[in-house]
Amino acid sequence: MDEADIQAAGGRDVVPEGAPAAPSSATRRAGLFLLAFASGFAVLTIELTGARLIAPVFGLSAVPWTAVIGVILTALGAVGLGVLGAAALSLPVAFQEWRPDMRVDVVEIDPAVTDNACAHFSYGKAQYPNIHVTHDDARIFLRKTDRRWDAIDLDVFDHLLTVPWTMVTVETLTKAADRLEPGGLLVANVLSPLSGPGVGFLQRFRATLEEVFPALRVHATDPGRDPAAIQNLIVVAASDPTALPDIDWPRAAPGPVGRPLSDAWAPVEYLQGGLFLGGVRWN
Repeated sequence: MDEADIQAAGGRDVVPEGAPAAPSSATRRAGLFLLAFASGFAVLTIELTGARLIAPVFGLSAVPWTAVIGVILTALGAVGLGVLGAAALSLPVAFQEWRPDMRVDVVEIDPAVTDNACAHFSYGKAQYPNIHVTHDDARIFLRKTDRRWDAIDLDVFDHLLTVPWTMVTVETLTKAADRLEPGGLLVANVLSPLSGPGVGFLQRFRATLEEVFPALRVHATDPGRDPAAIQNLIVVAASDPTALPDIDWPRAAPGPVGRPLSDAWAPVEYLQGGLFLGGVRWN
């Protein structure tokens, strides 16, 4: 096609003879919907399969996880607790039974999670007037609330093992620190091994926390477990080193490694990918 032909076509793109026709916008849209559906279905299948596989052994660290947080907050003498991530609301219910006077503010992004807790777990079997559930994005909630707590429990997950990157950056953790009373604690539940290819996120998360909190400890809920196996780890951080409770529970060794996570740089999925590439092990 020469210049005269292009001008005759009014400057429009001209498909050469014999070339395949470009797919219509409707075809492209349908293809995108199909791709999105297939990807979502694959992720859901992996999550459900993983949940079934880990169900027989997950309790080995889930019970100590609740116990460790209980020991920490009891030692702290907290009267106000913020919980970011509701799950089955088991932790708020446990604290209401131990400390009925404690106010527990829960932030959960998905109302269906709360409905599930009401229908199938302890939260729906009794009245808990001091548990206050707000359905909102936890990061947005931290930014707009003026409430302060003696302790904040960070327990958010967006998949079977991974956490939303928006909740583990220096910026978000700084906002959480601003919402703590003097001498308050940030307590985070992290699923990670203590060694091996899957430990990268824990090390980077610790480096991030140390940018915000001068004092930090990591407690293993199952100290006798193989260090390369995944378990619940309880991370306790404080702005005041004297605020860390002196509890008789083994501490985990992994120290901070690398650049802290920030809103501009937070490859959380990449770091936690080591959990899967190295083989998910629970015992």
